[in-house]
Amino acid sequence: MKIKKYAYFAFFSLLFACGEHDIVEREATYEELPFGSSQQESSSSYQAQNSSSSSIFTSSSSSFSFSSDSGSDLSSSSEPDVDVCDFSVHARIDAECFYEEKVRTAMGRTITLGSQARLEFADKASLEIYGSSLKIEAGAELSFGEGSEFLVDAEGSLEISGEEEKPVVLKATDDKNWAGLRVRADSRVTNIEYADLSGALTGINFGKDGVLKNSKVHNNIEYGLRQNTSFSEGNFSGNEFFSNGYDARVSLTIATTLGSSEQFGGKLHIFGNQSVSGNITLPDFVYDIDGGVVTVAGALEIMPGAHFYFAEFSSISVTSGGLKVVGTADKPIVFESVSEVFWGRPGNPGAAFFFTSNCVTENIFEHFKVLQAKTAFYNDGQCKVTLSNGEITYRDKDFDKSTAIATPDFDVGESVDSQKAQ
Repeated sequence: MKIKKYAYFAFFSLLFACGEHDIVEREATYEELPFGSSQQESSSSYQAQNSSSSSIFTSSSSSFSFSSDSGSDLSSSSEPDVDVCDFSVHARIDAECFYEEKVRTAMGRTITLGSQARLEFADKASLEIYGSSLKIEAGAELSFGEGSEFLVDAEGSLEISGEEEKPVVLKATDDKNWAGLRVRADSRVTNIEYADLSGALTGINFGKDGVLKNSKVHNNIEYGLRQNTSFSEGNFSGNEFFSNGYDARVSLTIATTLGSSEQFGGKLHIFGNQSVSGNITLPDFVYDIDGGVVTVAGALEIMPGAHFYFAEFSSISVTSGGLKVVGTADKPIVFESVSEVFWGRPGNPGAAFFFTSNCVTENIFEHFKVLQAKTAFYNDGQCKVTLSNGEITYRDKDFDKSTAIATPDFDVGESVDSQKAQ
């Protein structure tokens, strides 16, 4: 028993001696700090020397802090662990991450970006969703360097679920423009609600039908939206487009599926020849008809307040079908040149509105303006055209027709003010 008592006494004596020595050692070290050094530096040094015994939890993607006995804050931080940002490893990413190279998701995976996700892609480092699904929660932010792209690739799906007060943000890293969000025609599903997208060459390029609701698309250099197919009913609503080069580049047929004009603060770019068949109604957008002929082979109705700008050789040609251009006194329908030059078909007669063949229905113009036309109206077929409450300015003629036809002629009401431009 004596041996045990001596052993215990020796053990605790040694333990106390070591502890006392440790206290003295730390006190001496602190007192010997040069003038101007902080207690934090000393404590950090101590923590590094004794990290194996520390009980403080440190996240690979976060900072930590604690207080010493004297009340001073001691802190340290570490760089994000690459694993928390790896699309091939994690099904959920909720950290600050930087990607120097292209990220391409693996087939069959479903990945979620949480509300704390702050992803930055370097110049030309694109994010490609290939054969997999990406879900982005409200509050997440993705920034892209110059030339980088967000691509929904073959068999890929994208679901952006922002909230009114916490949109999902897609933006440029700096003042250089990224390529934008592009949805391929062979992708699966794209649903976007409450997103804020800016700083791209083209904000969103839809290669197929998708959902875009309650989102802001702004400050994009060329287009806010490029849409190659019509949106299904109800899939495009509540959006705000503003401060883009053009708010959208679409065909006239696709324009009919874009809902309310309140969504657009700028023009829709209608490029190249357009063919209208069947019965369609154009909303009261602002249209830029850029260098093509709009051929009406069906029944085309234009809503009050619509405003059309035409390039020099652009025109509207009615081959069968007919036009219903009925505005109101407060919202006339306007057709004019995009510049100071006159607009209309190339050559003679240079008509802005050219009627050929046999129109199926009567063409009606009411509360309208045709401005800066070469020749405003030319009838080369058996088409009846009735005009009232309008304003016309022209270079060559206001009304003209082929000498081969005698009737019917233009039915022009007294309320139409027609003047040769000076």
